[in-house]
Amino acid sequence: MWLFIIAVIFGHVLQQEFVESWPDPYLRSKGAIWPQPQYITIVDELMTVNLETFTFLSTVGECEIIDKAITRYYKRLRGKIEFNGSKNMKRQSIKAMDDQVLSNLTIIVKEGCTDRFPQFGMDESYKLNITSSDGILRANQVWGALRGMESFAQLFFDNNAKIRKVLINDYPRFLHRGVLLDTAR
Repeated sequence: MWLFIIAVIFGHVLQQEFVESWPDPYLRSKGAIWPQPQYITIVDELMTVNLETFTFLSTVGECEIIDKAITRYYKRLRGKIEFNGSKNMKRQSIKAMDDQVLSNLTIIVKEGCTDRFPQFGMDESYKLNITSSDGILRANQVWGALRGMESFAQLFFDNNAKIRKVLINDYPRFLHRGVLLDTAR
C-alpha cells in the first residue's frame, strides 16, 4: 500500500516537472515575425520609435487599401506602445536619446494601386529595411506592402517603442493558398 502511494506521489511530481518545463503555447514571441520570412538579417542594435513624430509615408498616391492599412497599423502600434501607460512613456522618451530614432516608414509600391481584391497570381513579395532613421518598405504590389506592414508591426517587442534593426526579403512559399480536404476515408 505504501509503495503504491509513494509511486503515485512520485508520478505526480514528475508530471508537474515535465509540464512546467514546456513553454506556454499561447505566449507570443516578442519582436519575432511569424511566419518566418524567407530571408532575414537582424542587426543587434535597437531603434526607438517616437509615436508623436513617427509617420508612414506612401509613394503610391491615392490608394484606399494602403491608406486604410496605414490608419489601422498606426492605431495598432499606438495601442501596443501605450499599453504600459504614461509612466513608461516618460521613461522611453529619456531612453530615446541613447538609441537611434526611427522617424518614418516609407512605403514604395512599384505597380501602384492596381486591384481592389486579391487575385490569383498576385505578388506578395516585399523588402523591409529598418537600418536607419528612415525605414523603407518596397513591394511590387499593394498586397506585398500589406504583408510588409504586418511584419513591421510584429518587430516591436516588450510593449514599448523599441524595434530591432532588420533587413527582410520575403515572399510566399506557395503561389496559391487553399485548403486540402481528405475525403477518401
